[in-house]
Amino acid sequence: MKITSFLLLGIVIGILSCSEPKSGQTDTYNTGSITIAADESYKPIIDQELEVFGNSYPKTKVIFKTTSQQEALNLLFKDSVRVIIANREFTPAELAEIKEKRKGTRGKSIKIAEDAVAVVVNLANKDSLLSMDDLKGILSGTITEWSQIDGSNKSGKIVPVFDNPNSSNLYTMAEKLKLNVEKLQASIYSSGGQAAVIDYVNTHQNAIGFIGVNWIIDQDSPTQMDFNRKIRVASIKSKATDSAGYQPYQAYLKTDFYPLERSMYALTLEARQGLGSSFINWLTSDTGQRIILKAGLLPANAPIRVIELSKDDPTTVKKER
Repeated sequence: MKITSFLLLGIVIGILSCSEPKSGQTDTYNTGSITIAADESYKPIIDQELEVFGNSYPKTKVIFKTTSQQEALNLLFKDSVRVIIANREFTPAELAEIKEKRKGTRGKSIKIAEDAVAVVVNLANKDSLLSMDDLKGILSGTITEWSQIDGSNKSGKIVPVFDNPNSSNLYTMAEKLKLNVEKLQASIYSSGGQAAVIDYVNTHQNAIGFIGVNWIIDQDSPTQMDFNRKIRVASIKSKATDSAGYQPYQAYLKTDFYPLERSMYALTLEARQGLGSSFINWLTSDTGQRIILKAGLLPANAPIRVIELSKDDPTTVKKER
């Protein structure tokens, strides 16, 4: 009897030890609590994903912290958050550091969507067609007056506005325009948030703002539609000689016509299939990707049909991509 009791006890201990999460983490794939972080420019879409995810997994709690992209990365490496959303993957240097200092851990970067930086101007500003050269001149300081923009009928000093100096929007613009990040950080006006950028542009006729497109693209969101009524979304030309510019909408992200497009990634250092991995898998699932599609962004996985209609007969499909 004693031998049988010891065997049963050993089996129970073995089962418990196998099911208990390692590294002091008590969450599982569908239970528990974790914290994630993202640049504020991604807040609207992540809020939508978390709402449906929470309804689908009622025994989970995902605390969402909005901050700058650089701070989100810092929090991830400090193990203060389990997942972050960023506009880039881990760099080779970061992956090398992870491999050296975190035995058994592999940094994972999973693409979840394509979004973009939207350029917005005051409603009174009719100069809403800008080229990438115009934007580079504005942000580098070589273009300081609206009258310097070709075809402009407006005058006054241009005021570039970002949410904060470490935002993903600023880093995206620096990368796209090949500008020095530090110089750019020192030359822009920081409003303190995405909504604050919209409000500033709404109340300052000479301002030009740079925001995450998912703050204004979802036509089913009353808040976003209210933001849209406050500002004018600029059309951007890749080259000054181009005949047309494009706005940051799904069709132009799909066809690469909009030049300020960027990718969205979910980054994690989670070494096991915990709640962080569960949320990332949710983002790339059919349901998670459909939420991204409905919100006006371009899903990484779901198929998109872009149809060009004939100008002569709008009922006739001219081309499908």
